[in-house]
Amino acid sequence: MKENILDFIKKTDGVMSETNQEDTQSEDIEQQIFDEHITHKQWFEKDPMRLDLEIRKVQENFPDLKCIKLTDARISFNGTIDNYEICIVCDYNYPLKPPEAFILNPDENSKSFASENGKIEIFQIVEFVWQANDTYIVDVLKKINDFIKIYSHIRKKDNN
Repeated sequence: MKENILDFIKKTDGVMSETNQEDTQSEDIEQQIFDEHITHKQWFEKDPMRLDLEIRKVQENFPDLKCIKLTDARISFNGTIDNYEICIVCDYNYPLKPPEAFILNPDENSKSFASENGKIEIFQIVEFVWQANDTYIVDVLKKINDFIKIYSHIRKKDNN
C-alpha cells in the first residue's frame, strides 16, 4: 500500500510539475506581451538611424533649429526661420504620419500661410505629398521657408 501511495505522489507531483511548467510558459508569454505594450518604443527608438538622418538634414539646411524630445516622448524641431519661431512636431506615428508645423509667433504676414493659432497646413496649401520613406522634416521646413519668403516679398510689394 505504501508503494502505491508513493507511486501516486510521484505521478501527481510529475503531473503538477508539467501543469506548472505550462502555466509558467503561458505567464511568460503574457508578461512579454504586457511588457512590449507598456514599454512601446517610439519611432526614434525603433529607428535611431532615421532620427540621425533627420537631425543631420535639418542642421545642414537650418542650423538654427534644434531637435528636442518633448515630455510626452514626441520629437520636435524648434528654431527660427526668417524671424519666425518655427516648431515641427513629430507624433508617435511618424514617419507614417507627417509632422505638424507651427509658427509660434504668428503675425499679419504669417496669416497668409498659417492659421490664427500658428498651425501651418502645409499639405493643404500646396501639392505636397508626404511619403513615409521618401519625405523628411527638412522637406517640410523648405516648404515653410518658401512660404515665408514668398509672402514676405508680397507684403513688401503691397506696402510700397
